[in-house]
Amino acid sequence: MVNRRIDTFMSRPVITCRPTDPVSQVANIMIRRNISAVMVVNDHNEPVGTITEKGLVKKLIAVPRDMGSCTAETVMEAKMITLPPSAFLYEALLAVIKEGVKHLTVVEEGKLVGIVTLMDLVKTRSTGTLWVARTIESQDTLAGLQEAGREVDLLLSALIAERAPVPVLFEIMSEMHRRLTRQIITLCEKDMEREGYGPPPVPYNWLDLGSAGRKEQTLRTDQDNAMVYADPPGDKAAAAAEYFLLLGEKVVEGLAQCGFTKCRGKIMAANPKWCRSLSDWQKTIDHWGGRLSSSEVRDLTIFLDFRPLNGPSFLTQALWEQIFRSLGAGSPASHRLTGDELQHHPPLGLGKRFITEKSGPHRDEINLKTAAALHIVNCLRIFALHYGITETSTLGRLQQLAALKAIDRDESEYIQDAFEAIMSFRIRENLRKFRCGLEPDDSIKPHQLSRREQDVLRSGLSVIVRLQKQTGKYFNMPR
Repeated sequence: MVNRRIDTFMSRPVITCRPTDPVSQVANIMIRRNISAVMVVNDHNEPVGTITEKGLVKKLIAVPRDMGSCTAETVMEAKMITLPPSAFLYEALLAVIKEGVKHLTVVEEGKLVGIVTLMDLVKTRSTGTLWVARTIESQDTLAGLQEAGREVDLLLSALIAERAPVPVLFEIMSEMHRRLTRQIITLCEKDMEREGYGPPPVPYNWLDLGSAGRKEQTLRTDQDNAMVYADPPGDKAAAAAEYFLLLGEKVVEGLAQCGFTKCRGKIMAANPKWCRSLSDWQKTIDHWGGRLSSSEVRDLTIFLDFRPLNGPSFLTQALWEQIFRSLGAGSPASHRLTGDELQHHPPLGLGKRFITEKSGPHRDEINLKTAAALHIVNCLRIFALHYGITETSTLGRLQQLAALKAIDRDESEYIQDAFEAIMSFRIRENLRKFRCGLEPDDSIKPHQLSRREQDVLRSGLSVIVRLQKQTGKYFNMPR
């Protein structure tokens, strides 16, 4: 369902008007046709704006004007969200959710060919996704967000039932988790004000790290997060640190109440180590450019996947500039990260036999996260750092590396197929365990897969073997 092209359900032909048409004429068209929007096009049928019912009320009633002298271009909304007719349903859903719009303009070679409305999406049985997104943002208590979180889990089940591809799962679920986290942050900021701490003393960014930062979190797993805030004046530094640490504690607790368990390694904004001013983070990043302990390598790999959820962009831009100065091409960081990655290899033996756990609770199992998917994540992160890529999603990094010819285009397709297959097995098995009340532990018994599925998994692990060899060779690490 989510892979339907929008040209199979968009509204067409589109009711249009010209920029110079009287508003009264446009309003009559909307009433007579019983439609919620009219597209404004120029003489070449190129869209230049949208007139909606809400827009008419806002621009004619809230700000009184003489309707007789108003034209379409004076009341239209010039900002439009456009998609090509070849776009998929999930792309339309994400555009509506992220941008908060009710109409999408469908354009081909600059010409208007259709429009996608909320009603069009409802007809495709996408109401669940839209409803969950709206539900999250309407909640003003943690209890309400807890219930919304459970609805997000049900949405994941529905998407898997519809055989949604892995990239679609990542996009939709990460957007839902982003909304949930941002709403928790908003509630916690209000708590801080009610308790007399006031608003944030300086601009800040909440950072998702790890799988959430890579937009690869599907089920609500444990937290990995941090905060960076602008440097306050010297005499205000202690008070600012106290404020943001308390805010971090509140947000971490709110996330825990909404199903995101606390990180056992304390990689959370409630920990002073992960809640710092910009200059403190810059010093830490510069330190990472030198000799690192094993724990510092782990901290670095988690941090390099950061994704800001709120606040101004200048903070994260400054972080990336420091990262590439201290850790980019020419730094020993890539060499050190490669050495750490190559300490472990995918569980594939002679004759491409699966190497499973020999004893313990995971006997005869393979951990698809640590023994498979993370190898792809780690290798592509190392290449991305070397090439100055700020994208943090694994597939996004791969796409940019292929565009730069850092990785052969054909090989990049094999890597993408391998990553998606491994993640598909992992998501499916974790969801099965979650439904059974078991811990989603990323482990799978490969010999219980069908013969075809075993072949797919073997192929994916073989790709990882090649990727590790390529990474080791590129960064001068003997395998």
